[in-house]
Amino acid sequence: TVRIAIISDCTNGDRKVKDTVAESVRFAVDVFDIESLFRILGKNRVREDIELDFRNAIGSELLCLSAPATEAGYDAYLAALPGDVLADVYDRYGTRLLELNVRAFLGVRGRKSVNSGLRETITKSPDHFLAYNNGIVATVDEVELVARPDGSVALARVSGLQIVNGGQTTASLHRARRVDKADLSAVRVPAKLIHVRSGDAMILQAMVTAISRSANSQNTVQPADFSANDPFHVRVETMANSVWCPGGKTRWFYDRARGS
Repeated sequence: TVRIAIISDCTNGDRKVKDTVAESVRFAVDVFDIESLFRILGKNRVREDIELDFRNAIGSELLCLSAPATEAGYDAYLAALPGDVLADVYDRYGTRLLELNVRAFLGVRGRKSVNSGLRETITKSPDHFLAYNNGIVATVDEVELVARPDGSVALARVSGLQIVNGGQTTASLHRARRVDKADLSAVRVPAKLIHVRSGDAMILQAMVTAISRSANSQNTVQPADFSANDPFHVRVETMANSVWCPGGKTRWFYDRARGS
């Protein structure tokens, strides 16, 4: 990929320069006019250029569920993001999209690795991806919404995009399309977008860091935990709860789910 940055003291408006591909080389063009330079320098937005315009990406706004507004200083939106869109964004920005993520892509080695499972779902059951995958958590510096006639809202554009949880999902989609030539048209990824309303760069960075830490702090799941709901173990637990020990004073205990 060859990335071209055009810096101008004129105004460019909303005009975009589309990416082109020539002899397997991708040319990505970014235009920084006087207004965008002022926004970057004046508001300390270090991720200003990581932008996703859904009208260009999918031809329309992206339907979403907006959480009720609170005084907590942020807005939250839930959406089903097309897999092609997520792969395109990663193809354009690479690991810069994951600067606030705790891990880069860990590869697909090992038949039982999580990324290997992602690859299998993408290639064999793409329409089940939404049901099987936890999706991504991302923060944005700016969000543009469109009100629909039925009272719902849709996402038109976001900027300052950072994926704080879901880097493996994002990179796996990109790899599956590029290496495995997988068709991502049926893939939908659960997405939670957090827009921090504060214009203060220090407050914004602190909030984003806290979101990243919280989104990546789940308790570790052991491989044996996944068999806890197997019919055999459920049946043994049922027997343990209903069969009395010799003497009839106590019952058995079967630790089917860890920590129960």
